[in-house]
Amino acid sequence: MYDYICQECGQGTVREQRIKSYKVKIKRYPFVVPEATVGVCDKCKAEHFTADETKRWEDLFYESLKKSRFFLQNIERIRKDLRLTMDNFALLIGSNRQSLYDWEDHSRSRPQSRMLTS
Repeated sequence: MYDYICQECGQGTVREQRIKSYKVKIKRYPFVVPEATVGVCDKCKAEHFTADETKRWEDLFYESLKKSRFFLQNIERIRKDLRLTMDNFALLIGSNRQSLYDWEDHSRSRPQSRMLTS
């Protein structure tokens, strides 16, 4: 699959490497792939990816989203089971009170958007 001349520098050979905790962005969201197969040029260190591998990363990403949605759907129950205030629970999970309030707001018809503004 690899072992071809690097398209970036034209001098090195792209060799397969397995990299643990590989940081990528999927749909602009940061994600860590537990173990990625990446082609790396032995000369310029450019990284190359196969379509199958990036598809596998997306599948892992969407699977992790399903797990986090379960958490968000149950976040109020979890917080109350722990007998924590919104402020303290937000601090515990590395968030803020407003985000926690939004997640617990059952009147929302859909999840909060994650749009970038300029």
